[in-house]
Amino acid sequence: MGNNGLEKKIYELEARITRSKAFIEIMNLQSRFNYYLDSNQNDSITSELFAQKDPQVSCELCDSGVYIGLDKIKEFWKARQDIQSERGYMGTVMLKTPHVRVSEDGKTATGMWHAFGANSLYAMPYPCDREKLTAIWFMGKYYNKYVLEDGKWKILSMRLIYHFHTPFEEGWIRQSDAYRLAPPPSVCRPTEPGFMSYMYHPHGDNEFLSKIPEGV
Repeated sequence: MGNNGLEKKIYELEARITRSKAFIEIMNLQSRFNYYLDSNQNDSITSELFAQKDPQVSCELCDSGVYIGLDKIKEFWKARQDIQSERGYMGTVMLKTPHVRVSEDGKTATGMWHAFGANSLYAMPYPCDREKLTAIWFMGKYYNKYVLEDGKWKILSMRLIYHFHTPFEEGWIRQSDAYRLAPPPSVCRPTEPGFMSYMYHPHGDNEFLSKIPEGV
């Protein structure tokens, strides 16, 4: 193997090492998001995990609408923290089937996870007409974008598509949607309406973003 061939081989190996390291760091980043979410440390979510320098950093969780810019994202997560501080709240989410792809230059990445959780939320279980603390099954899918910022991976765009928020006693066939994740409009408003809705319906095709999005 000549010098050119050896240099090319070294370059390819270094690129693979860089992408493999990025894969692990992004996995840990997403897991750290879940840890902060479970422990109600929403201020750490916005100060440590989201990109701090890109004006187009965004967050869209289920029915929340799209929050663009770090200030709007902080506004949303502050409102969520107040809701999550209610007595009895539990919002655990397990991450499954990760699919992460790092760009060739090692500076951006995309990722997708299934999300499943057993929650305790103030919701409206059928046929109740008022909110009460309810055992809730949750299932959805994260579709995120990441960026390397000052040598550390950060969340550039977070989207959580949900398939059901269903009371334990009712199940997703009888009542797939019992909980609104969006804070009241009087507390904070999104930058723009949400784009992705894949709620389970017993008479629907229910593809649930079955095709892996381009770039993932």
